[in-house]
Amino acid sequence: MTYLDNAATTFPKADTVLEAMVSTYRKIGVSPGRGSYDLAIEAEDLVQTVRRKVAAFFGGTDPNRVIFTSNATDALNIAIQGIAGRGDHVVSTHLEHNSVLRPLHHLCRKGLLEYDLVPFDGNGYISPDDIAVLFRANTRLVVVCHAANVLGTIQPIAEIGRICAERGVPLLVDAAQSAGLALYDRVDLYCAQDLTNHIGLMTITVKGIDPQDVGAILDADFDIQVRAGLHCAPLVHQHMGTLDMAGTVRLSPGHSTTSHDIEVTIKAVQTIATHNRMGNA
Repeated sequence: MTYLDNAATTFPKADTVLEAMVSTYRKIGVSPGRGSYDLAIEAEDLVQTVRRKVAAFFGGTDPNRVIFTSNATDALNIAIQGIAGRGDHVVSTHLEHNSVLRPLHHLCRKGLLEYDLVPFDGNGYISPDDIAVLFRANTRLVVVCHAANVLGTIQPIAEIGRICAERGVPLLVDAAQSAGLALYDRVDLYCAQDLTNHIGLMTITVKGIDPQDVGAILDADFDIQVRAGLHCAPLVHQHMGTLDMAGTVRLSPGHSTTSHDIEVTIKAVQTIATHNRMGNA
């Protein structure tokens, strides 16, 4: 099996992760901080230790400002709806996941706020200057993904952050794809020409074949698991011209992916493209 859908959920989980989880549930799996008995105190200490490590990992100075949520979608919704209020203006981008676009659209339809979206260039990057020109007197929040979940391009967050800081506007960064990381015939590859600012993720199409069919063939014939479709980022596909073809096929390796897995995947995609070309000849 070659699993290339790590941008959605990492699999298989590292043994150290499984061991830590099982050990925790077996030894101190009680409600942290909800009792005065030793296990509850030990569980609370573990949570606070993780909180401190997360704060340090992201360069924070106050662990008490680290909030654990159910997932990135939950966190983004809490932040957007907690910061932006009635009459406010928000700036975001066409690269965003639906977990950003949908709450913005919902709040706008209810007449609670307005928002503008910055397009990305031909290589999949946002220009900080394009964000700066959209600021208004009532701009309350800027929301930007650190690494695009369709293209894998890493955005210039530091420069965007400086622009926001100069104007006193909070910057909300979606780091779901980036935390921990900072072609063939008839196959179109969608990624930046320069892979310096790029995570291990790319998206492709095979001419003449629906992306869902490519994904199904890879799974059924080659035991390769990928993610086909719009990847909850329709504006990215609209910009790339892949919206009408039902999206792309996303390949996202993980910690357990080997060079052999990649070679097998390349050959599989080549085989699919070649058979399709011969069948249409």
